[in-house]
Amino acid sequence: MILQLDVGNTRAKWRVFDGDRVFGRGAELQEDLLDVLCQQLPNDEDLSVQVTSVAGNRSLEDLINSLKCRFNVSSIYIARSVKRMGEVEFGYKIPEHQGVDRCLAMLAAYSKCLSDYKGVVVVDAGSALTVDVVNCDGKQVDGYIAPGYSMLRNSLLGQTSKIEDGYANSDCEGLSTLRCVNGGVSLMFSELIKKIERMAVESKYRLVITGGDADLVSESVSLDCAVSVPDLVLDGLALAQKQGVGL
Repeated sequence: MILQLDVGNTRAKWRVFDGDRVFGRGAELQEDLLDVLCQQLPNDEDLSVQVTSVAGNRSLEDLINSLKCRFNVSSIYIARSVKRMGEVEFGYKIPEHQGVDRCLAMLAAYSKCLSDYKGVVVVDAGSALTVDVVNCDGKQVDGYIAPGYSMLRNSLLGQTSKIEDGYANSDCEGLSTLRCVNGGVSLMFSELIKKIERMAVESKYRLVITGGDADLVSESVSLDCAVSVPDLVLDGLALAQKQGVGL
């Protein structure tokens, strides 16, 4: 069996293959991950582990050690940020400064979604919203990082709790600070996505969407150039492992 892990700062996404068949998948808080895996996976079969992580070396080391204690781990592959993965060449002068999850998403998008387009624009909508542009030659030519929907909303609400309390008895039925914040954040997020969509259309690039808030992004786009790929990073992890990129 093959266990793939995409470990973020607070959550981890996992997928398990038994041969060519997807045996199971999910997304958990980091503190719940091992318990869930123990419930889902047999502990008497060889387990090949593929990992991508932005959670830090210590957290990754602890996770690997815990997996070895609980399962019959036969091999471990850890993806690392490098200058080139397959046909994709990344634009950072110091490759290690770019999150490996972004690299893997670009690799998968370029390999799977290029089709008849001149390049790909990869939108990963999580805690942060990352946008990466790869041209037809496989070169990363641009990138953006912005707060994700939840980060925008929670950051603003954290500064408005007292205002909300002050208007709790307002005579304006239907209006509240919470409603206004939700509307404002949704508008900002939607307009940003529409601008990214226009950029993709003008360049004749494929817009590839992934991440926990992918549905929110998809609601803001309207053209056929967009495709949503929920397991894009894990797909890239499998490709990188086959190419031997990492440790």
